[in-house]
Amino acid sequence: MKNPTTILTYLCIIGTLFVFTNCNEEERKSKSNLVGTWIVTTVDYDAYVGSMTVEEYYLNQLGYTQTETDIAMALFDDEVTMYLESSKIEFESTHDYWTNIASPAGDDGVWSINDSETMIILDEGTIWETPVTVHTLTSTALNISFTMVEELDLDEDPVTEDVTVTFDITLALTK
Repeated sequence: MKNPTTILTYLCIIGTLFVFTNCNEEERKSKSNLVGTWIVTTVDYDAYVGSMTVEEYYLNQLGYTQTETDIAMALFDDEVTMYLESSKIEFESTHDYWTNIASPAGDDGVWSINDSETMIILDEGTIWETPVTVHTLTSTALNISFTMVEELDLDEDPVTEDVTVTFDITLALTK
């Protein structure tokens, strides 16, 4: 039979580890207003192919007429807005996030926010690291901006290569 003092020592050690583990988990949880599920309500963006706007790309690179460009831009805008509007971003207190903005199955990862709550970093230190500027953060309103790069087929010709489109996006979200 083990010495009662030894058993008591083991129980104290286990108890201490349990307390410190729980304290560390609590310290990692965020109490920021950012925590929660946010719904995109307003989308504003600028889109570029290289140094040209998408409209300039249609006109100058693809040789579209102004009327064709207007139609293409209306379709492009509808597609981008539909892609982003009513999207969700969920920031968990454990610093995990999930969003359905990325196709086809959404995206998840880890988030952090600076002390002044003006910059969110998604997936810091990875190839998917995304800095997000916070313009407004309250318990019910979030206004952010970030840059997104996508490979797109702007001319809908399966033979020509897709082009890299850079989006400067501003989103208004509500909880």
